Amino acid sequence: MWTSRATKSYITITAHLISKDWQYITLVLTTEEMSERHTSANLRERLLKVITTWQLNNKVVAVVHDNAANICNAVENIPEFGHSVRCFAHSLQLCVNKHLSEERINNLIKKSSNIVSHFHHSTASTTALQNKHSRTIAK
Repeated sequence: MWTSRATKSYITITAHLISKDWQYITLVLTTEEMSERHTSANLRERLLKVITTWQLNNKVVAVVHDNAANICNAVENIPEFGHSVRCFAHSLQLCVNKHLSEERINNLIKKSSNIVSHFHHSTASTTALQNKHSRTIAK
């Protein structure tokens, strides 16, 4: 699911497979406007329609999706969808974002940013740091 700059909502469904000669293939099965609410029932209906249209019944091994409750509920326990697999990259992004919002981490990022900014705006400080680094490595 994604929203265009014109604030229209779309769904894109892709397929990923390995050919008989072991080539990785990615296909866009559909990109279409989805003006109805993004409920589990509506998402399930769209997915089933695409599976039927492309004659993929009993051929889907897994549906990889983000962690949103609506898509998780839409694909769970539906034989046509194979396994429900939450996207690792999205899960990792959620973890990182959660911890980046913690005050300790946020303060550390600000301090680090200030240090980097200082050296980006001062050639004298950058030169002094490079000289110190060179002397440290030479030891």
